[in-house]
Amino acid sequence: MATAPHLRDQAMTLIEQGHRHLILDLQDVTFCDSSGFNALVGIFRCAKSVDGTLALAAVPDRLQRST
Repeated sequence: MATAPHLRDQAMTLIEQGHRHLILDLQDVTFCDSSGFNALVGIFRCAKSVDGTLALAAVPDRLQRST
């Protein structure tokens, strides 16, 4: 909740600067609530709107959805 707005702002700045393809390294993420998830969705949508992509790397097991 505390860091999600900063993450979103930084990613949006990168996209606006022309970096359309982003890779987010989540290795050190220990917790992700709905604010973090919504930030990721917003970044994905923004990247997609400029024909870009968002990839998540090193997603910890505790944050992955199990099927």
